[in-house]
Order: sequence, then C-alpha cells, then structure tokens
Amino acid sequence: MQKTLLLRDASQVRVLAHPLRMRIIEALRTQEGSPRQVADVLGTKPTRLYHHFAALEQAGLITLEGTRQRRGVVERLYRPAARQFVVDRALFEGPQRRRRGASVVSAASAMFAVTLEELRSGVEAGTMPLTDRQRAELGSFRLELAPGKLPLLMRRLRELVAEAQAAEVGEGGEPVRLTVALFPVGTKAPVASRGSRGKRGGKSSKGIRRGALEPPAGPART
Repeated sequence: MQKTLLLRDASQVRVLAHPLRMRIIEALRTQEGSPRQVADVLGTKPTRLYHHFAALEQAGLITLEGTRQRRGVVERLYRPAARQFVVDRALFEGPQRRRRGASVVSAASAMFAVTLEELRSGVEAGTMPLTDRQRAELGSFRLELAPGKLPLLMRRLRELVAEAQAAEVGEGGEPVRLTVALFPVGTKAPVASRGSRGKRGGKSSKGIRRGALEPPAGPART
C-alpha cells in the first residue's frame, strides 16, 4: 500500500464523499478485509456495503488483495490504495473549477459527518472524556487575523498533523479522531501569496502546490 494517492479526477472525490465509504477505508487501513469483515467492525449488514465496495474499487480507492474460501463462499479481500488521499489542486483550475470544488465540499461534509457520528456515539456510550482536556478538545473559532498570519498558522497546523501521523502505532493503539479545517471566510477576495502572480497581476498556476490542499478527517485530505 502506497503512502499517498493524488486524486486527479473529480469523480474520485465524488466517490469518496460518503461517510460510510470513508469508514470502510479506515476499517481496511490496518488489515485487509472483506465486506463481511468490515460490516462486523462497523456494526452493519454486509449487503449494505457491497455497492460501496464496488464504487470504491472502480474509482481506484481500494484494491483487491486476494480471495479466500469461507463456508463455501469466495470472499474478496481489499486494502486501501494508499494510506491517505490528497486532492490535486489542479482540479480547481479552469472552467470546471466551481463544479469540482462542489465535490470537495461534499467530501468535507462526509468527513465532518463521520466526526459527528463518532462524537455522538462516544457521548451516548459514556466513553467520551469531555472533562479531560488532555484527551479531548472541541472548538470552532472565527478569527480576525493579522495580515500574513494565516500561512504561518497553516504551516504549524500541517506540522501538528504530520506529528500526529508519525506517532501512529497502528493496530493495538488508542483510536482517536483528528478533524481539521482552517480557511479564510467572508466576501473578501483571497490574497495571493508571494510568487503566485504573473506579470499582469493575475494568478499563475506555477504558484500552486499541486496536491497540497489539506479531506482526512479520515483517509482523505485536500
């Protein structure tokens, strides 16, 4: 399984934009499995997952690793195509950028839906340590930042995410959910960073780091 898969097709992002499909990919990260095995992990019926597995496989987001016999039935075993998926920034260039951007919004919505589902289930089960600030933190802030501060915060946020990913021990570790979002809001036009403008002041694709958009929450990020 490769480390990163760059999603260059908006159709791949649309396929990923479903909470259950994100849960499937996460369940397959530590060990290859069949729809039946993943259904047991997620507490649902295998028949509910078959068409999701088919869509993920067709989009190249999961791969067939092998088969095995179980009670006279051949089970297909899958793994994610990569440990994380990164949306190519080139999708936001050209005349289709708004429609493709809508796909990313849908994927982000799925990421937050997975987060909300796990938060709700943890609270209902009494396993969410809401009083322990060393083990749980929730917050949403709308800030007015000084000019030039956003890129610095973005770099620090990405460093923190990378540190968290490096600390992962895999199967046997304590499962945690880290969902992040940092972006400019409001009606002001975005300010281009240094080196992202052409001679006439227009945006230049050379200043765009392709694949550097940070969805997931979950296995995907933009």
